[in-house]
Amino acid sequence: MSSRHNSEAHQQIESLHLVKRPLNSEDGSHQGSSLTLGDGCELLPSEMVERLCHFPSLQHLQVSYCPNVTSLRRLNCGTCLESLKLFDCDNLRELPENLYKFQAFRDLSIRVCPLIDLGENRNDGQKSLLKSLKSLTISDCDGLTTIASEMLESCSPLQSLQVYECPNLVSFPLDLQQTPSLETCILTNCPELINDMPKGFAFLTCLTTMMIGPFSDYSLVDWSGLLSSSTLCELELNGMSDMESLPHQLQYLTTLTSLSLFDFGRIKALPHWIGNLASLERLVLESCEELQYLPSMAAMRRLTKLTYLRIIDCSLLIDRCNFESGDDSEWSKISHMELDID
Repeated sequence: MSSRHNSEAHQQIESLHLVKRPLNSEDGSHQGSSLTLGDGCELLPSEMVERLCHFPSLQHLQVSYCPNVTSLRRLNCGTCLESLKLFDCDNLRELPENLYKFQAFRDLSIRVCPLIDLGENRNDGQKSLLKSLKSLTISDCDGLTTIASEMLESCSPLQSLQVYECPNLVSFPLDLQQTPSLETCILTNCPELINDMPKGFAFLTCLTTMMIGPFSDYSLVDWSGLLSSSTLCELELNGMSDMESLPHQLQYLTTLTSLSLFDFGRIKALPHWIGNLASLERLVLESCEELQYLPSMAAMRRLTKLTYLRIIDCSLLIDRCNFESGDDSEWSKISHMELDID
């Protein structure tokens, strides 16, 4: 790095924030520290970032808006690191190779890092590196094509898995038997993932929240595993503009208390089997352009716990959801509910 660029980079360190937490009143020791590299650090290269983060007691590290950072492979924060957040690093390709050594590591977030590589051919340190992780979020990584299943091998503490807005992701063959504590699973707006996505939902005895899609073929989803769940209560399905029906397997998810349906563009009426969802309390319908009818009156009467209905950008249905709609009115089915219509 030239002396001119080195000087400019040092001048930008005024945007670095190092925050020590208060003393522990019991033993007088520091409870840890946080380091944030953000706006104003655009010229910092990988080597300088790696040196700046060399604090043995560092617990929380955030690196954002650092386009010159291409690799954090040699990052060595110490074994106290609990969370790593990587945001808007346009040229970042590699994670630290020794993350697997951090026994306290709990939270990894990677957002808007289009060149990040999480595939199987990374360095050996990234294999089985996240065994202590509780939360993993990967989003808006346009160039990401593969997430190696080894990353979460034997990751029994994992509670939240969120992967979304990765349009070129084609492979994430995670065996969910490796993550039995998972409570929240979000796999949305990764349309190419359908042929090689996580499977084994039957092993998730704590799963409460699931958000998936859009997928061109919902039959490839691991429905058999989801149907065996006795804990799943919140489901969000994202459809496509040409979809004319809902996945029929949905009718057997009788533990659901909340169901959200987005962008099922060609559905004209919700099926009568929606009435099978006897635990349903909340229903959200959004951007279903041709939807005109709710399930039959008989089916709606079976939904005795349904008290909240939200309808957004479903103009044909909205026109029928008032008492002045005439013979085609849906008002009698929903007049007793809390309505949120936009």
